[in-house]
This record gives sequence, C-alpha cells and structure tokens, in this order.
Amino acid sequence: MTHIYKVLNDGRYKSVDFDDICEGQVCFLIGGAPSLKEENLDLLRGPGIATMAINNAATIVKPTFWIGSDKPRCYAKQIIYDPSIVKFINYGKRNVEVDGVWWAKYPNTYAYSSTDDFNVGNFLHRSRHIVWWKNTWFAAIQLLYRLGFRKIFTIGADFQIDIDSQYAWETDIEKQYITKNKLLYDGTVKTMEELGPHFIEHGLHILNCSKTSLLQKKFGYTPLEQAIAFATEHIPQDMTVNFPHSHAPDNV
Repeated sequence: MTHIYKVLNDGRYKSVDFDDICEGQVCFLIGGAPSLKEENLDLLRGPGIATMAINNAATIVKPTFWIGSDKPRCYAKQIIYDPSIVKFINYGKRNVEVDGVWWAKYPNTYAYSSTDDFNVGNFLHRSRHIVWWKNTWFAAIQLLYRLGFRKIFTIGADFQIDIDSQYAWETDIEKQYITKNKLLYDGTVKTMEELGPHFIEHGLHILNCSKTSLLQKKFGYTPLEQAIAFATEHIPQDMTVNFPHSHAPDNV
C-alpha cells in the first residue's frame, strides 16, 4: 500500500489507503502552461470528468485532485483552504505552517512519502513511496497510476517557457530561472519519451491534448473535445425529471 497520511488536529497520523480507488478510469492531468487559457476549460467541469491539477493550475481549473511538492508559500491559499479538493503534499513539508496551522492539517490534505530511487524500468512498480525526480510531474503521473487511472490526458503541459510566455497565471520569473526551467523541461520530455514503453507494458496510456506541447512527438495530439467525449461516453446523461418518489422502508 502506498504510504499516504492524514494528520489529525490532535497530532495523530492516520494512514489512508488510496490505492485503486479509481480503477481503470480516465483522468485529465492539468499543467500550468499558457496554452491552458486557450482551451475550452468548461469541458473539464462537466459530469464524469476526473482531473488532477499540478501546482497553481488549480487556480485556473478547480480539480478533483491536486498535487504540489514545494513549500506551501509557492501556492495560492485558495487551493490550500479548499475542502472540496483532494490535495496531496510531500510528507517532508507536512508541518510547514500556513497561517499558524500545519499544512497537512488543512481539510482534505494528505501527505505522501517519496523516494528518488527509480528508473525507467521500475517507475510504475508498486511500493510504499511516490517517486520524486526533479519535479512534481513524475510524482503526479505515478500517483494517478496508484489511484487506479489507466488513461491520462495531459493538458497545459507544453514544457516550453520564455520570458514573455511563462505560465497560465500572472508571473514575473527572472531570466536565470527561465533558463533553469528550460533545462528541467527538456529533461522531463526526454524522460517521458524513454518511459513510453514502460507505460505501455503496465497498461498506462498517456495522450497529449495541447497543440503546442513538446510531448506531441511521443504522445500525439488529441483535441480536448475528443478526449472529453471518450472520458464521458459511459456516463449516463439522465435528466432529473420524472424520477419515482422515494419510499420509506417497509419496516418503518
């Protein structure tokens, strides 16, 4: 079982089993590239759509799940405080305070243990830990796999950045950090391409929904509308009219 903990208000740690809670389902993994603003994001808010946002992408699209591996000061407080989002943070950051309260004590917030001991041959192998390898992207993919998702559509994950086009929200990153991010992104895309056969071997299918993503070479391009149609084709579209009135149990 993956080691994921809820920190209770009295200081106790409660282990929570999230493994395979969404077995065989589809999820949209949302990054923070500027291209995110060019999509019809209302499509991600419909019934039957499971989403995971990375970092402050959750300020653009309110997700089902959220993951962040940095310190809480890097994220909008509207994410941290929101009880309706299932939030995953790194165990090592659990007791960093936000407004005088441990981060891990905020509602619907869970801490995962991590390891950097992985390679392209064991990335999706079951263990107690979630991998950490230079950025949150890889932790997000492995966590979605542990949750049971077997098809992931990526959106806003372009892995490109420059001084005039940084993120989908307002930022002012200095040139030296832009250069560092470019190197990180190039390495991430390379590793994703190397992981391709491993994903297929483990039944995990990743498809890209951004026209401008560097993932397109390996993971193709699927228009968001088409991905949404696939994800919701099995979801009944009942109209809430003329349902039979509920009855009291016979023994009441």
